[in-house]
Amino acid sequence: MNVARLRCLKCGRSFRPDESQLTCPSRNPGGLLEAEYDYAAIARSSDRDALAANPHHRRSP
Repeated sequence: MNVARLRCLKCGRSFRPDESQLTCPSRNPGGLLEAEYDYAAIARSSDRDALAANPHHRRSP
């Protein structure tokens, strides 16, 4: 899924993306975890032509 890490929006603590949790268990319980993506990996695995050929793809006017 190309998620590099999960980061708590309250305290900034980071977690591995394979940890099954949605909220931060650290000093600020209840902080939501935001996914940080590995954009370089996404670029390497994406095919621009295949994306453009997708029938659900819309070009901006």
